[in-house]
Amino acid sequence: MKDPLIAACLLGKVNRAKELHVQLTIDQDSRLDSVFDEAKSNHFVPLIGNVIENAVEAARIHSGKNAHVKVSFTDLGKDIIFDIEDNGQGIPVELEELIFQTGFTSKKGDNHGLGLAIVKNALEVLNGQIYIDTSELGGARFTIVIPQESWAHIDEGRSKNDE
Repeated sequence: MKDPLIAACLLGKVNRAKELHVQLTIDQDSRLDSVFDEAKSNHFVPLIGNVIENAVEAARIHSGKNAHVKVSFTDLGKDIIFDIEDNGQGIPVELEELIFQTGFTSKKGDNHGLGLAIVKNALEVLNGQIYIDTSELGGARFTIVIPQESWAHIDEGRSKNDE
């Protein structure tokens, strides 16, 4: 992981998951050599942060002490891809579009219904896509795809064959 803001976001989410007694694992084969400029990081960090936060909450509520979230990522090829999976209850197909609308929430209480709207906005700015599926863990899988051209630059240490 070369981007310090993304690395800090992931570290923060690992610590947050520990506080909530949720096992959050980052696939050891994950690799991200791309580095955002500050403006792009300001969109990408909240994007992955909100999706991971929702996964942690969904897993905690549905699976209790057995809650698990798995994150993997790569930037090989033309896209940067993040997979975030949980063992929560999953996302019903009929809600897949609604969950990105401002104010929509399945949670009780105040201060909910903005995170996935922020995700949608960030995806538009970064020309990205998000796909929802069922996770191998039994809950939801969110796959975030951002075209490489949305990134500011690629680390000079990578060869052209890696791109």
